[in-house]
Amino acid sequence: MLDDGNNQQNIDPTLYPTGGLSAPNTLRSGYTTTGVTGVFDYRFNTYRLQPVGPVSFTAANPRTTAPDPVGGNTRVASFNVLNYFNGDGLGGGFPTSRGATTRTEFDRQTAKEVSALIALAPDIAGLMEIENDAGPNSALAQLVAFLNNSAGPGTYAYVDTGVIGTDEIKVALIYKPAAVTPVGAWQIITSGTDPRFIDTRNRPSLAQTFLRNGTAEKVTVVVNHLKSKGSSCDDIGDPDMNDGQGNCNRTRSQAAAAIVDWLATDPTGSGSPNFLLIGDMNSYTFEDPITTFTNGGLLNLVREFDGLTAYSYVFGSESGYLDHALASPRLAANVGGVTHWHINADEPVALDYNTEFKTTNQITTFYAPTAYRSSDHDPVVIGLDLRTAPPTFTSTPSDVTVFTGAGATACGVFVSDAALGTAVATSGAPGAVTITRAGVPSGNLFPVGRTTITYTATDTLGAAATATETVTVVDNTPPEITAPPSITRGTGPGSTLPGLVISDLGFATASDNCSGVIVSLISGLPVGSLIPIGTTTNTFRAIDASGNTATAAQTVTVIDDTAPVLTVPANVTVYTGAGAAVCGAFIDTATLGEATAVDNSG
Repeated sequence: MLDDGNNQQNIDPTLYPTGGLSAPNTLRSGYTTTGVTGVFDYRFNTYRLQPVGPVSFTAANPRTTAPDPVGGNTRVASFNVLNYFNGDGLGGGFPTSRGATTRTEFDRQTAKEVSALIALAPDIAGLMEIENDAGPNSALAQLVAFLNNSAGPGTYAYVDTGVIGTDEIKVALIYKPAAVTPVGAWQIITSGTDPRFIDTRNRPSLAQTFLRNGTAEKVTVVVNHLKSKGSSCDDIGDPDMNDGQGNCNRTRSQAAAAIVDWLATDPTGSGSPNFLLIGDMNSYTFEDPITTFTNGGLLNLVREFDGLTAYSYVFGSESGYLDHALASPRLAANVGGVTHWHINADEPVALDYNTEFKTTNQITTFYAPTAYRSSDHDPVVIGLDLRTAPPTFTSTPSDVTVFTGAGATACGVFVSDAALGTAVATSGAPGAVTITRAGVPSGNLFPVGRTTITYTATDTLGAAATATETVTVVDNTPPEITAPPSITRGTGPGSTLPGLVISDLGFATASDNCSGVIVSLISGLPVGSLIPIGTTTNTFRAIDASGNTATAAQTVTVIDDTAPVLTVPANVTVYTGAGAAVCGAFIDTATLGEATAVDNSG
């Protein structure tokens, strides 16, 4: 232990931290220091380091101005308000039996509690250690009134239970009417409900169901304050067993078992499986009462979200958490986050509202109307996502595929509402579900391709769900193609070519139910080519954007009507000559020569 080398009580100013302790100059658990020189001694059953020089600290665990975000749309807090007693509720009645000893202390305590609650900003808050009284001047009524003075009129209301149980303190519930609405009557568990719950030791647990406004979602919040470890239960046979769990462990464990069974009966008649247990269980994570809760099907949310290093209370220089949040399985799936806001356990006790054992100066300098050291327990904050599940489609239309078919003139198909079908949906919200349809083209004429129809189901609370239907229109209509007229031509006189070049062959034309048809010559000879003698077939093809095709043919006939050109040998004259014995002459073939001919066809 780091001591200050001074045996005086309540020195003013204190040696630590530098500049002296004050409301803004705190010294929190977790602050660190290094390089300290001092004398190591042993006194008052503890080893101590008495420094011989100045000591400076690093704020390794600084204050925060608000809890860490917890998500969700509904914020629940559990807050021990440190024996909040308001005297007679009229300004007198001090000292109180457990809380403030003067009206001044009460005002100081109130300012701190209100600052903490304002920063916590809960939609629902469970309070522990509030005076067990009733009426418009009760501690609970006045705390809510003070809270609304800061937050605005009507911001908070409270569940008016009056006096419950026999203890001087009780648990309580406050809530924001703008966010949630109590449903049905509140209920408490007492010894009359279950003998295992000893209500002269444990404060009666309080259950109230709330409806999240604008949804159909409900949650039953149960506030608990089980018997403390320090109090004796020897008279009921439940002593400290020296197992680290303190006094009254069996009393707390049996109460936990009773609560688990009580919740199974849905004590408020909520009809909802959403249960949230919060409060000061006076038990650490692995102790029997918490194990009883978790074995009973509840999820330890603090362990789930903050792990094994979570804490809300410091006792004997050891940190742990007594302040819990446990949820039923269905609700646990809708928890956005859980955190302890460390505004109290890490702070020096001297910074609380009390004026005892403080100098006149310290009464002023140690105090600030802030959340820090408003209690000895850190509050727990839980984020719940209480949104109505969107409607569920119980039936949706099947996808549709249609064809344009032969002879279609439109690039689409009419699909009737009957062919499209209808969607059906249900919802947990009151009233009927409205289903709207979007994506159907004008006149129900669906174009070639895929069209998505979206069905939207909306309940009376505005929650919506969507489903889709796909209409596929397949274009299987072939184009219509017209070939140019067939042609017959002659080569004509004097032609020297084995065919004919025809410049007016023409070209095929085509039309289609959809745009984008392309016509091409796929066989034959194009314009400008020499068309050979005989018949040539020109085949044309039309293809549309969907790949449908059609063909047409043109025949081109070239007739060879060009006569050949004949060339004969020259005329020959010969003589019989003298002494001819015959009346003629022999003329050889070479002399006679041969006729020749040429033709355009070869």
